[in-house]
Amino acid sequence: MKSLITRLAHTFKTIAIAVSLTSSSNAQSNDLQRFIQQDTNEDGFLSGSEIGPFLKLDVDGNGRVTRQEFLESIVTPKENVPAKKDPNLPLTNHAARLTTDWDRSLRKQMEAGSGWAISIGVDGYATLPLKCCVADAQLIAETLQQRCGFPPDQILLLTDKEPDQRCRPTKVNLKSRISEMLKRVQPNDTVVVSFAGHGILLKDTGYLCPLDFDGDAAVASGWEIDELRVLLQNCRAARKLLILDSCHSGGSSGKAAFGSSGMQVGSAFKLAQGQITFSSCRADEQALESREEKHGLFTLSFARGMEGSADFDQNGIVDSDEIYRHVLTEVPAMSREQDVTHHQTPVRIIGQDVVGVFALAPVRTGLPSTSNRKGLKPGDVVTNSLGMPLVMLPKGVTVKGSPLSEYKRATDEDARGVMLTKRLLMSTHEVTQREYQSVMSVNPSYYAIEGKGASEVNGLTTDRFPVEQVSWSDAVEFCARLTALSKEQQSGRVYRLPTESEWEFACRANSMTAFNVGEVIEGNQANFKSETVYWYSKPFDSLGRSRTIGSYPPNAFGLCDMHGNVAEWCSDFYDPIHMGESTGARPRNLEDVLHWLEDFGVKAQDGYLMKDTFNPIGPREGTVRVVRGGSFNTDGAQVRSAARRQQKPTYKHRTIGFRVVCEHRLATE
Repeated sequence: MKSLITRLAHTFKTIAIAVSLTSSSNAQSNDLQRFIQQDTNEDGFLSGSEIGPFLKLDVDGNGRVTRQEFLESIVTPKENVPAKKDPNLPLTNHAARLTTDWDRSLRKQMEAGSGWAISIGVDGYATLPLKCCVADAQLIAETLQQRCGFPPDQILLLTDKEPDQRCRPTKVNLKSRISEMLKRVQPNDTVVVSFAGHGILLKDTGYLCPLDFDGDAAVASGWEIDELRVLLQNCRAARKLLILDSCHSGGSSGKAAFGSSGMQVGSAFKLAQGQITFSSCRADEQALESREEKHGLFTLSFARGMEGSADFDQNGIVDSDEIYRHVLTEVPAMSREQDVTHHQTPVRIIGQDVVGVFALAPVRTGLPSTSNRKGLKPGDVVTNSLGMPLVMLPKGVTVKGSPLSEYKRATDEDARGVMLTKRLLMSTHEVTQREYQSVMSVNPSYYAIEGKGASEVNGLTTDRFPVEQVSWSDAVEFCARLTALSKEQQSGRVYRLPTESEWEFACRANSMTAFNVGEVIEGNQANFKSETVYWYSKPFDSLGRSRTIGSYPPNAFGLCDMHGNVAEWCSDFYDPIHMGESTGARPRNLEDVLHWLEDFGVKAQDGYLMKDTFNPIGPREGTVRVVRGGSFNTDGAQVRSAARRQQKPTYKHRTIGFRVVCEHRLATE
């Protein structure tokens, strides 16, 4: 009955809003509709994960944004004076993203406290020993110290390879050493506790299995998970993250069955206070280990994320939501690459009093990875025989398209989920005039020294301008000729145009906002028609032509000019419906997208996913091809990550170019 009343109230609220929309301005109507879509729990204000990019609108600082605050703060700026046009503005004066109140809030969290870590790894069980848990514990400890700035004397490493007997993960040591450390933690600090080893579930009670675990006396020798919960709950830290990677193998030891997932073992933490718990996989899954790197897949992804790959908003801080999104998108693809029949989906358990997200660690750039991975890693850059830089893309599960709340979305952007498992290099920038001419012996560009637009680039060197006025067929021919070069053949590199799924995944770099720089984009962030404002962006005088590639900072994957400069051909035929698995109920916001990603593993395991969900290549036939990214001559709505266009494959224009991807024959290069 209560639920019915609530729904009726919401219906009347919607009717009242609809009436008010008819009598207000179009701008205010759009803003109010956006508020309704963002208010997912329909309580009349934004809070928790809903507040997201609108934290700066919380003018009274109470952690909530009311409808009135929203409508009073979201306005289209009319009084802003366009920025001065400077066509040769140096790279250092361009902003990759705008600093927000949310960034400053996270930074204050980091500056107010310190980081503490307890990393536990057990390999040497008497029955069913493991292989990678000690290495995983060491990798997490090293990552938090070297890359995240956790003080060495605030990191406790407990493994069965430690020479100090007090640091061996016996039940007595686990209880005493962890208790000792947590007592030192201060109220503004962050605590990360990680356990890699066996876990069991006996009569609905979860236990971690210490080094001296005895399956015939499981209750006496196991460490009841609730004891750890109480220790963490009593800890004064403001932010607590527990990682349970306890399902590396099945089997049994005496009367106890190994292999219970952290999702099961960690069920007690649903009632935890101030804490978020991660499990490496679901209850009916098994955590895989990389044969190549000798680490668990979850740990590899977690470590890479904490090193900075999870900093999707590029504010220099990895927060609890970002690291979850990172492992949630990457681990399933890593597990499928290793075994096409296997599925592994990380799980998050949020404590009852955790609201929103919290800062975990600052990102230290320019340092080597703590992983011992051989060959190329995501983010590594190689240079081919043309001098063209190519960056290794990560693998991932992603949702392409736009949520219903996205401003100026189009009808052909309904959300679709895909899994990308191929080992790919992508050119960090659009193919330049010099690169194109060196392969094709011609430069068709309008904005070139001998082009029809020469007067507009008079006095400028255009070698590093993107090539344009190339058809889809021209771009495909370039890829074929580049592949045929002797040095490229020797290196085992095969070039092609990116698929539409690959392009959007690369553009977003795991962001789910309209642009990879945030909810809006401005003229100092990309080369587009920026005098036309997008939502609450500021107007800028636009350049009105293409410009040197890399004139703006790269996205989180290391790719430049994914928004604007010139639009880019993709390999796919165009179809109004994206290829991939439909997300069903159309997502309204990032929270809906996360729910779909969480369900993706279940669908994959049960065989419900479409064939085209995995590395889709688009329709098998058609008459027009996909163009992505927008150009210097399109407004903000058309340079969004989800925006799609179509053109005949013979079409040529000064606003269209391309970039390439490279599939590697030599996987260990």
